[in-house]
Amino acid sequence: MKAYQTVYESGTQWRDRDFFCNALTSRKLKLKPKAANIAGLQLADLLAYPSKQEILKSERRIDRLASFCKQICQTVQDKYNQHIHHGKVEGYGKIFLK
Repeated sequence: MKAYQTVYESGTQWRDRDFFCNALTSRKLKLKPKAANIAGLQLADLLAYPSKQEILKSERRIDRLASFCKQICQTVQDKYNQHIHHGKVEGYGKIFLK
């Protein structure tokens, strides 16, 4: 929650606070328990885990991806943000924070 509020109030090194204030609907992060079974949260979980695994594999933190993870990652690959001039995804749409 603190990280969300910091981004909302101060922005990041890549975007200023106005970008986030215009894009986000609330100053406060609204968390719901998994038991609430909200469709949007289920979809986010379905995409987040394979995406994380793909990044960990590219950083050589894990050895391989499960077949399901590969399918999800191939499906969403063209949705990542890319550098406007050379199309690079790493550092733009995929960022590994150490």
